[in-house]
Amino acid sequence: MHTYRATPASAERYHHAEGPAWDARTGRLLWIDQHVGHVHVGTWDAATGQVAPERSFDLGSPVGAVVPERTGDGWIAAAALGFVRITADGRLTELAQPAAGSSVPPVQGHWMSPFPFTGTFQFESLLWQFGGDLFDKDVTKATFDSDAGVQAMTWLRNLVTKGYSPANVGQDADYIALKNGKNAFNWNGIWQINDLASIKTLQWGVAPIPKVGTQNAVWANSHQFVIMRQNQPDQNKQEAARYFINWISQRSLEWAKSGKIPARKSVLESAEFKALAPEAQFAKQIDYVHFPPQAPGIGDALAMVDQALNNAILGKADPAKALSAAAGQATKIVQDNQKKYGS
Repeated sequence: MHTYRATPASAERYHHAEGPAWDARTGRLLWIDQHVGHVHVGTWDAATGQVAPERSFDLGSPVGAVVPERTGDGWIAAAALGFVRITADGRLTELAQPAAGSSVPPVQGHWMSPFPFTGTFQFESLLWQFGGDLFDKDVTKATFDSDAGVQAMTWLRNLVTKGYSPANVGQDADYIALKNGKNAFNWNGIWQINDLASIKTLQWGVAPIPKVGTQNAVWANSHQFVIMRQNQPDQNKQEAARYFINWISQRSLEWAKSGKIPARKSVLESAEFKALAPEAQFAKQIDYVHFPPQAPGIGDALAMVDQALNNAILGKADPAKALSAAAGQATKIVQDNQKKYGS
């Protein structure tokens, strides 16, 4: 058995670098940055094991591999939009397109994910916008199969049936398509701000989720500091914990820069926070955010919403039937949880 030790070969950072290939004609190393569609050419120093990029080519779509031409001085790349020849002076020539029905479409309006990130968040936002809710007020019955739920799920399914989204969008493919200029709108979270900002060639912006239903509403979640209730609390430790939480809260602008909205009003209303343009756009939605219900074992019941979304968006069941079946299962789960954990 052999043990190998991996060490970084370059200080450069990529989104998804892979597919190294040696170009013996030029003594250069080739590699790709898959999701952003870049092909790179660089030198490799065998003595130091270091790679130094020299040139890069933007193919305009995700790329899977690159190899040297058998004849000529260019390279052949396998991209999402087909096989492409890259000449030594950087010109791109399409050699072959994918088979009919398998090509990546041009820029479309809104790629619809059938997965929790972020398809479920989109459904829940629209459910609330149409006046519905996930469960009744005591969390004893799932209500996401209401007329509001059917309206929300139908609107999302129509993104596919009306051609605004390709069918069978893979996990995170909607976001990757946005970064590659193939998706015009992407309902996503504040956690993506810094990733988008790192792509210097990408033109992007942030806006509040549009009002599709009868009222504004948007899914939300939060990070929390918690001081646990104890039978024999140590007052000094509790006081220290409160001091620490207050100290962090007063300085939460720095936390906001990582893609957060500060809870402290004085920070939220400060000029410094408002200068964080993307985060400030998210903050405009604070008055109408909705959080998932707080109940023991609620995650198991919410997984049924994921199931309904997947079945409806992929066309396995119409929206009403997908929601009805999932809501029945979710109701059983929350009722079983109440017996298990108490109300």
